[in-house]
Amino acid sequence: MKNIKFIIASLLLATGISSFIYWFTITAKDISFEAMKAEYDAVFPSFLQNSVLQAFLFIVILVTAGVLYLQTRMQNKFKIAATGGMILSFLLAFWQLFSIM
Repeated sequence: MKNIKFIIASLLLATGISSFIYWFTITAKDISFEAMKAEYDAVFPSFLQNSVLQAFLFIVILVTAGVLYLQTRMQNKFKIAATGGMILSFLLAFWQLFSIM
């Protein structure tokens, strides 16, 4: 069961990281901020094309990944990887929270 939690947490973390990577690739372009936001929002379905809603969604995804990593940390096999994943998940979740302010 802990292997499945670790895999799910890793997939959730990869989802959160991919969002950051995509945003960084868009911001590297020489376009206005509004054009960047429009290009980033265009990737999501129409009901998720709200920046605050997207941020909350990714906060939930990253916190869920962090909690799952915390639960799998008790198993010696994944202790180091789970600790690193947990720290990274919570760090990125706080970054998303800061981006809302």
